[in-house]
Amino acid sequence: MSEGTHVISVFAPMNGKVIDLSEVPDQLYSKRILGDGVAIVPSEWEMYSPTDGYISVIADSKRGFGFTTDDGIELFVHIGMGDDDVSDFTVLHKKVGDRVQAGDLIAEFNKDMISALGFDITTPVVLCGGVEGKIFRPVIGEVEAGAGAIMTIEDDGTAAPAAEPAEPAPQQLEAKEQPAEPEAKQEKKVTADKGENETLAFLLDRRNWPKLIAGFVGITVFLVIVFVSIALFIGH
Repeated sequence: MSEGTHVISVFAPMNGKVIDLSEVPDQLYSKRILGDGVAIVPSEWEMYSPTDGYISVIADSKRGFGFTTDDGIELFVHIGMGDDDVSDFTVLHKKVGDRVQAGDLIAEFNKDMISALGFDITTPVVLCGGVEGKIFRPVIGEVEAGAGAIMTIEDDGTAAPAAEPAEPAPQQLEAKEQPAEPEAKQEKKVTADKGENETLAFLLDRRNWPKLIAGFVGITVFLVIVFVSIALFIGH
Protein backbone atom coordinates (compact mmCIF):
# COMPACT_ATOMS: atom_id res chain seq x y z
CA MET A 1 0.00 0.00 0.00
CA SER A 2 1.51 3.33 -1.09
CA GLU A 3 1.74 6.28 1.25
CA GLY A 4 -1.39 8.42 1.19
CA THR A 5 -3.63 5.65 -0.20
CA HIS A 6 -7.18 5.92 1.11
CA VAL A 7 -8.17 2.66 2.81
CA ILE A 8 -11.75 1.76 3.75
CA SER A 9 -12.31 -0.94 6.37
CA VAL A 10 -15.48 -3.05 6.45
CA PHE A 11 -16.12 -4.52 9.89
CA ALA A 12 -17.75 -7.78 10.88
CA PRO A 13 -21.54 -7.50 11.20
CA MET A 14 -21.59 -10.61 13.45
CA ASN A 15 -19.26 -12.54 15.73
CA GLY A 16 -17.91 -15.66 14.10
CA LYS A 17 -15.45 -17.01 11.55
CA VAL A 18 -14.76 -15.28 8.24
CA ILE A 19 -14.39 -17.59 5.24
CA ASP A 20 -13.68 -17.06 1.55
CA LEU A 21 -16.77 -16.38 -0.56
CA SER A 22 -15.95 -19.43 -2.71
CA GLU A 23 -16.84 -21.65 0.27
CA VAL A 24 -20.45 -20.43 0.41
CA PRO A 25 -22.89 -23.21 -0.61
CA ASP A 26 -24.78 -20.98 -3.05
CA GLN A 27 -23.44 -20.15 -6.51
CA LEU A 28 -25.02 -16.71 -6.40
CA TYR A 29 -22.31 -15.85 -3.86
CA SER A 30 -19.56 -18.44 -4.44
CA LYS A 31 -19.27 -17.42 -8.10
CA ARG A 32 -19.45 -13.74 -7.09
CA ILE A 33 -22.49 -13.01 -9.27
CA LEU A 34 -23.60 -10.21 -6.93
CA GLY A 35 -20.05 -9.02 -6.30
CA ASP A 36 -16.87 -9.80 -4.37
CA GLY A 37 -16.72 -10.14 -0.62
CA VAL A 38 -16.46 -12.66 2.20
CA ALA A 39 -18.83 -14.70 4.37
CA ILE A 40 -19.21 -15.22 8.11
CA VAL A 41 -20.23 -18.37 9.94
CA PRO A 42 -21.84 -16.59 12.93
CA SER A 43 -21.40 -17.74 16.51
CA GLU A 44 -23.94 -15.26 17.94
CA TRP A 45 -27.20 -13.81 16.66
CA GLU A 46 -26.90 -10.05 16.83
CA MET A 47 -26.08 -8.09 13.67
CA TYR A 48 -24.20 -4.79 13.74
CA SER A 49 -23.46 -2.19 11.12
CA PRO A 50 -20.29 -3.06 9.16
CA THR A 51 -19.62 0.55 8.21
CA ASP A 52 -20.29 4.25 8.69
CA GLY A 53 -23.08 5.33 6.36
CA TYR A 54 -26.78 4.61 6.12
CA ILE A 55 -29.14 1.65 5.68
CA SER A 56 -30.37 1.50 2.08
CA VAL A 57 -32.33 -1.79 2.07
CA ILE A 58 -34.02 -4.16 4.51
CA ALA A 59 -35.70 -7.15 2.85
CA ASP A 60 -39.23 -8.09 3.90
CA SER A 61 -37.90 -11.45 5.08
CA LYS A 62 -35.51 -9.61 7.45
CA ARG A 63 -32.70 -11.66 5.93
CA GLY A 64 -31.13 -9.08 3.59
CA PHE A 65 -29.62 -5.76 4.65
CA GLY A 66 -28.10 -3.15 2.33
CA PHE A 67 -25.68 -0.45 3.48
CA THR A 68 -24.17 2.52 1.64
CA THR A 69 -20.90 3.78 3.11
CA ASP A 70 -19.85 7.41 3.40
CA ASP A 71 -17.51 6.69 0.46
CA GLY A 72 -20.42 5.54 -1.74
CA ILE A 73 -19.69 1.81 -1.55
CA GLU A 74 -22.74 -0.48 -1.47
CA LEU A 75 -22.66 -3.51 0.84
CA PHE A 76 -25.18 -6.35 1.12
CA VAL A 77 -25.43 -8.69 4.11
CA HIS A 78 -27.62 -11.80 3.79
CA ILE A 79 -28.35 -13.83 6.92
CA GLY A 80 -27.82 -17.47 5.96
CA MET A 81 -28.80 -19.41 2.86
CA GLY A 82 -32.27 -19.86 1.38
CA ASP A 83 -35.45 -17.79 1.42
CA ASP A 84 -37.11 -18.53 4.77
CA ASP A 85 -38.87 -15.52 6.28
CA VAL A 86 -37.46 -14.73 9.75
CA SER A 87 -39.34 -11.48 10.31
CA ASP A 88 -41.33 -13.02 13.19
CA PHE A 89 -38.08 -13.99 14.91
CA THR A 90 -36.27 -10.69 14.40
CA VAL A 91 -36.13 -7.48 16.42
CA LEU A 92 -35.01 -4.50 14.33
CA HIS A 93 -33.21 -1.60 15.99
CA LYS A 94 -32.82 0.47 12.82
CA LYS A 95 -34.85 1.18 9.69
CA VAL A 96 -34.17 2.05 6.06
CA GLY A 97 -32.67 5.52 5.75
CA ASP A 98 -31.18 5.55 9.25
CA ARG A 99 -27.69 6.93 9.70
CA VAL A 100 -25.39 4.31 11.26
CA GLN A 101 -21.84 3.93 12.49
CA ALA A 102 -19.75 0.77 12.45
CA GLY A 103 -20.73 -1.30 15.47
CA ASP A 104 -24.29 0.04 15.83
CA LEU A 105 -26.78 -2.73 16.67
CA ILE A 106 -29.03 -3.32 13.65
CA ALA A 107 -31.01 -6.47 14.48
CA GLU A 108 -31.35 -9.35 16.92
CA PHE A 109 -32.42 -12.82 15.78
CA ASN A 110 -34.06 -15.56 17.86
CA LYS A 111 -31.42 -18.29 17.71
CA ASP A 112 -33.73 -21.13 18.78
CA MET A 113 -36.48 -20.29 16.28
CA ILE A 114 -34.04 -19.81 13.41
CA SER A 115 -32.19 -23.03 14.27
CA ALA A 116 -35.54 -24.85 14.04
CA LEU A 117 -35.84 -23.74 10.41
CA GLY A 118 -32.66 -25.70 9.68
CA PHE A 119 -31.06 -23.51 6.99
CA ASP A 120 -27.32 -23.01 6.55
CA ILE A 121 -26.39 -19.93 8.62
CA THR A 122 -23.38 -18.90 6.49
CA THR A 123 -23.80 -15.14 6.04
CA PRO A 124 -22.30 -13.44 2.93
CA VAL A 125 -21.10 -9.83 3.04
CA VAL A 126 -20.89 -8.64 -0.56
CA LEU A 127 -19.68 -5.48 -2.31
CA CYS A 128 -22.48 -4.60 -4.75
CA GLY A 129 -21.40 -1.22 -6.09
CA GLY A 130 -19.10 1.77 -5.88
CA VAL A 131 -15.91 -0.31 -6.08
CA GLU A 132 -14.76 0.64 -9.57
CA GLY A 133 -11.05 1.47 -9.47
CA LYS A 134 -10.69 -0.19 -6.05
CA ILE A 135 -8.64 -3.10 -4.73
CA PHE A 136 -10.46 -5.55 -2.45
CA ARG A 137 -8.53 -7.42 0.27
CA PRO A 138 -10.33 -10.04 2.41
CA VAL A 139 -9.39 -10.77 6.04
CA ILE A 140 -9.98 -14.44 6.90
CA GLY A 141 -10.29 -15.89 10.42
CA GLU A 142 -12.11 -15.40 13.73
CA VAL A 143 -13.61 -11.96 14.16
CA GLU A 144 -15.55 -9.83 16.63
CA ALA A 145 -18.61 -7.90 15.45
CA GLY A 146 -18.07 -4.19 14.98
CA ALA A 147 -14.38 -4.40 15.89
CA GLY A 148 -12.55 -6.72 13.51
CA ALA A 149 -12.14 -5.80 9.84
CA ILE A 150 -13.31 -8.50 7.42
CA MET A 151 -12.12 -6.67 4.31
CA THR A 152 -10.31 -3.54 3.24
CA ILE A 153 -10.84 -1.52 0.07
CA GLU A 154 -8.33 0.89 -1.38
CA ASP A 155 -7.72 2.85 -4.58
CA ASP A 156 -5.91 0.86 -7.27
CA GLY A 157 -3.84 3.91 -8.24
CA THR A 158 -5.37 4.31 -11.69
CA ALA A 159 -7.59 7.26 -10.81
CA ALA A 160 -6.40 10.61 -12.13
CA PRO A 161 -5.26 13.10 -9.45
CA ALA A 162 -7.74 15.82 -8.63
CA ALA A 163 -7.06 19.11 -10.41
CA GLU A 164 -6.23 22.25 -8.46
CA PRO A 165 -9.36 24.35 -7.97
CA ALA A 166 -9.42 27.27 -10.41
CA GLU A 167 -10.12 30.85 -9.41
CA PRO A 168 -13.90 31.22 -9.67
CA ALA A 169 -15.10 33.40 -12.54
CA PRO A 170 -17.50 36.28 -11.85
CA GLN A 171 -20.36 34.22 -13.31
CA GLN A 172 -19.57 31.41 -10.85
CA LEU A 173 -19.58 33.80 -7.91
CA GLU A 174 -22.98 35.08 -8.99
CA ALA A 175 -24.25 31.51 -9.32
CA LYS A 176 -23.28 30.76 -5.72
CA GLU A 177 -25.59 33.54 -4.59
CA GLN A 178 -28.59 32.03 -6.38
CA PRO A 179 -31.38 30.52 -4.26
CA ALA A 180 -31.14 26.90 -3.14
CA GLU A 181 -32.47 24.17 -5.38
CA PRO A 182 -36.30 24.18 -5.44
CA GLU A 183 -38.00 21.69 -3.13
CA ALA A 184 -39.68 20.00 -6.11
CA LYS A 185 -36.30 19.01 -7.56
CA GLN A 186 -35.08 17.81 -4.16
CA GLU A 187 -38.20 15.65 -3.85
CA LYS A 188 -37.50 14.15 -7.30
CA LYS A 189 -33.99 13.22 -6.17
CA VAL A 190 -35.30 11.55 -3.02
CA THR A 191 -37.88 9.66 -5.10
CA ALA A 192 -35.18 8.50 -7.53
CA ASP A 193 -32.96 7.26 -4.67
CA LYS A 194 -35.93 5.41 -3.14
CA GLY A 195 -36.69 3.79 -6.50
CA GLU A 196 -33.09 2.58 -6.87
CA ASN A 197 -33.16 1.05 -3.37
CA GLU A 198 -36.49 -0.68 -4.05
CA THR A 199 -35.10 -2.08 -7.31
CA LEU A 200 -32.02 -3.42 -5.51
CA ALA A 201 -34.20 -5.03 -2.82
CA PHE A 202 -36.38 -6.64 -5.53
CA LEU A 203 -33.38 -8.12 -7.37
CA LEU A 204 -31.70 -9.38 -4.19
CA ASP A 205 -34.84 -11.12 -2.91
CA ARG A 206 -34.60 -14.64 -4.37
CA ARG A 207 -38.40 -15.04 -4.13
CA ASN A 208 -38.69 -12.61 -7.05
CA TRP A 209 -36.39 -14.60 -9.36
CA PRO A 210 -39.17 -16.85 -10.78
CA LYS A 211 -40.99 -13.71 -11.91
CA LEU A 212 -37.84 -12.40 -13.63
CA ILE A 213 -37.17 -15.77 -15.30
CA ALA A 214 -40.80 -16.08 -16.46
CA GLY A 215 -40.67 -12.59 -17.94
CA PHE A 216 -37.39 -13.37 -19.74
CA VAL A 217 -38.80 -16.62 -21.16
CA GLY A 218 -41.98 -14.83 -22.28
CA ILE A 219 -40.00 -12.14 -24.12
CA THR A 220 -37.78 -14.81 -25.74
CA VAL A 221 -40.80 -16.82 -26.99
CA PHE A 222 -42.41 -13.67 -28.36
CA LEU A 223 -39.25 -12.72 -30.29
CA VAL A 224 -38.94 -16.26 -31.70
CA ILE A 225 -42.55 -16.12 -32.97
CA VAL A 226 -41.93 -12.71 -34.57
CA PHE A 227 -38.75 -13.84 -36.36
CA VAL A 228 -40.34 -17.10 -37.56
CA SER A 229 -43.34 -15.17 -38.91
CA ILE A 230 -41.04 -12.79 -40.77
CA ALA A 231 -39.05 -15.70 -42.21
CA LEU A 232 -42.22 -17.45 -43.43
CA PHE A 233 -43.50 -14.23 -44.98
CA ILE A 234 -40.21 -13.63 -46.84
CA GLY A 235 -40.15 -17.27 -47.94
CA HIS A 236 -43.53 -16.87 -49.67
